[in-house]
Amino acid sequence: NDDPLRFDDGRCDLEHEGDWVGFTATEYRLLKLLYSSAEEVLSKPFLYQQVLHRGYSQHDRSLDMHISNIRRKLTRAKIAGLRVEAVWGKGYLLSRQES
Repeated sequence: NDDPLRFDDGRCDLEHEGDWVGFTATEYRLLKLLYSSAEEVLSKPFLYQQVLHRGYSQHDRSLDMHISNIRRKLTRAKIAGLRVEAVWGKGYLLSRQES
């Protein structure tokens, strides 16, 4: 396995080329779920249930906040192969670019 990414459920963090990214448990669960369904749009209500364990409300920005934290940390860790994209009116998807 020459994948430079390693999900560690014990630490709730992602290892990239030997360095830990520093995700929170929630960010980790969210990224791992998106990663396991790469290239597939996951709806906000689904993500709220699965990751935040509560119902989705239109005015709740916490999911968007977690997504922007994930994006920032992926950028900071120079993980260019993963991009979290918003699909307007639908939800989020993770796209994997070959580096």
